[in-house]
Amino acid sequence: MRQHESFKIAQGEYQQVSFTVSEDSGTALDLTTCTSIDWVIWDGSADVEVLRREKADGTISGAQSDIIEFELYSTETSDLDPGTYLHQLTVTLPGVVGTGEQTKVVAQGHLRVLDSVEVQGVG
Repeated sequence: MRQHESFKIAQGEYQQVSFTVSEDSGTALDLTTCTSIDWVIWDGSADVEVLRREKADGTISGAQSDIIEFELYSTETSDLDPGTYLHQLTVTLPGVVGTGEQTKVVAQGHLRVLDSVEVQGVG
C-alpha cells in the first residue's frame, strides 16, 4: 500500500524516520521477508540522489515486523541545502513458484529541510 509521508527536518539535526508498511489489503507486511528495502532521497527535481538507506541500515520492529526505522545523522543533514526533497521507500518481495520477485513503492512524499533561521522562527 502506497502511503504519502512528508516530514521536516532542520539542517544539521539528527532524526529518526519510521514507516509502517502494509499489503494492498491492509494487512501488515513482514519486512523481514523482503529481499531488499530501499529508501532514497532526491533533490527537488528527482534528478540527483542525495541519500540512500537499505534494509541493513534500518531497524525492523513491530509486533508483525511491519515497521522500519532509519536514522538521518546530523553530519548528513548538514550537507543538505534548505529546500524540498523527494523521498521514496521501495520493498522487493520474494517470488512465489513460477514468478519472480516483486518490487513496489510503499511510501513516498516530501522532505523539507529547514535552515537555522526558519527553525528559530525568524525566517
